[in-house]
Amino acid sequence: MGKWLNKTLTPKDSPESQNHADIEDLARLVDGRIDSTERKRLLRHLNRCGKCYHILQETLKDGSLETSEKPDPIPWWKMKSFYALAASIILILIIGGQLVFKHQTQQPRVISAVLDLNQELKDILLEDNALQWTSVERIDRLVSALQQNGLQVKNVNRVVLSKPYYQTKSLFGPKETLHIRIEDKVAYLEVKEAE
Repeated sequence: MGKWLNKTLTPKDSPESQNHADIEDLARLVDGRIDSTERKRLLRHLNRCGKCYHILQETLKDGSLETSEKPDPIPWWKMKSFYALAASIILILIIGGQLVFKHQTQQPRVISAVLDLNQELKDILLEDNALQWTSVERIDRLVSALQQNGLQVKNVNRVVLSKPYYQTKSLFGPKETLHIRIEDKVAYLEVKEAE
């Protein structure tokens, strides 16, 4: 805008230059927010008035300094916001990964299942008539047998039977099922006849 004005304006001091242009009008002229008739009037005045022309030149210099002092744009990878975003994503992945790992590896508080009573489970139940087992070897055999039957069991410290188990002597005896509930490392077992 300044170069164009310099080419079109050739100010001269004349007797008509006593009435100076309003500074707001000059600012609107620089910003381009003025209609064509007003612009022609102001340009005619600036050609005759050296003082207004000088004010306009200073305004244009200040405007060009403001635009030239703007720093060059910073590449996106050098911005602080980029590093903050990257750090946030890394934290989300770390924390989320830990939560997913904990959820997948954590054993549920209560496990309930019903299994068909096979001979291996019967042999473990028939070892003695105790309603509570604390023998680590017997509990480990029970856990192993349960795992072989598809039940994901870990860390059982004690086994409690609802009643002692006695095997029926009939060849065509009723089919039996083992009802299991494991809670807080204690396995509660009950043998029932299948319906």
